[in-house]
Amino acid sequence: AQPVLPLSAFHGPAAAGDAVVVRSPQRTGLDAGRFFPFGNPTDLPPDQRAEDGLSVCFDLLLDEPLDVLGNVLVHLAVTSDLPDANLVVRLCDVAPDGSSTLITRGALNLNTRIDRARIDPMVPGEEETVRVPLVSTGHAFPVGHRLRIAVSSAYWPWIWPHAREATLAVAPSRSSVTLPVWTRTEDDGVRFEEAEQSTPIAIERIPDDSGLPERSVTHDVATGEWTLDVDPGYGGSRIYPDGLVFTESSRETYRITDGDPTSAVAESRWAIGLEQPTWRARLETTSRVTADEDAFRVVNTLKAWAREGGPDAPEVLVADRVFDDLVPRTSA
Repeated sequence: AQPVLPLSAFHGPAAAGDAVVVRSPQRTGLDAGRFFPFGNPTDLPPDQRAEDGLSVCFDLLLDEPLDVLGNVLVHLAVTSDLPDANLVVRLCDVAPDGSSTLITRGALNLNTRIDRARIDPMVPGEEETVRVPLVSTGHAFPVGHRLRIAVSSAYWPWIWPHAREATLAVAPSRSSVTLPVWTRTEDDGVRFEEAEQSTPIAIERIPDDSGLPERSVTHDVATGEWTLDVDPGYGGSRIYPDGLVFTESSRETYRITDGDPTSAVAESRWAIGLEQPTWRARLETTSRVTADEDAFRVVNTLKAWAREGGPDAPEVLVADRVFDDLVPRTSA
C-alpha cells in the first residue's frame, strides 16, 4: 500500500498556513554524516534536532505502528524568488524525548526538476509542483513517535550551493508524501547460515598519534564561518606480513559562511607512504574547490618522492605538479 498524505494533514505551524517560507542557513547539512561511510564511529548522522531547527518541519504523530519499505516520494508545490535553487527533504523518526533520527533523504536541483539532462530555470514567483524521491529505505516507526518531513534549501557539504540564496515558499495543502507502507506477514521460517569469508591478512595496525578528532564542527562567531573537519579514516597506517609499511594521513575540511554561498570551500589533504628496508616512496596531495557566480575553481597539487637504499640514502623529489582549472557553472 502507498497512502498519499497531504502535508496540510501533518501537525505543527508549518502545516497550518497557506504557504511556508523555506530559506535555510548555508550551514544546514553539517550533521548529514559521511557521504561515503566506511564504518567509522562518526560516519553516520547524529541526532537531527539541530538540522531540523534549520529546516521547515511537518510532523505526523503515530497512534499505531508504521512500517515503511521502499521509496518515499514527496511532491512539493514550491515557488522561488530566483531561477536557481535547491530543495532537500529528510524523513526523520522523532522519539517522545524529542530526539530525531534520520531515516532517509532526497535532494533536487530545481534547475533539473524536469530532466537531469537539461536546464530549466525556475520562473520567479510561479508555483510548480516538483517531485523529490527519497533514497529507498526500510524502517519501523513505533507508536507514539512522530514521522517528520523536514524541508530545507541548503545541505552543505553534500550539495554545493547556488551562487545566490533563494527564498522558497511551499504550499502544504498542495504538497504530499507518498509512503511505501509494508504490511507485516507471518515469518516464513527462512534462516540464513553464517556468512563465509576468507581469513583476513594478518596486518599490524600503526596507532594514530595525531590527537586530532575524527569529526568536528566549529563556528567562528566573529566572522560567521562554519568549519567541518574530518579524518576520512579509509584504513589507517599498517604493516603487512612481508614487512611493507603503509602509512596514511588525511584530512578533509569544508568551510562556509551563513548568508554567503560563494564562501563555500572544500579542501582535502593526503599523505601516503610505502616503505621496505631497501626503498621508500611517498606522495602528498592537496585539492581545493571554490566557486564564484560564474565558475568553479579546482586546484590540485601533487608531490612525490622516492628513495633507493636504506634509511640513510637520499630521498629524491620525482614529481611536483599543480593543476588549476576553471569549470563554468551551468545547472549548479
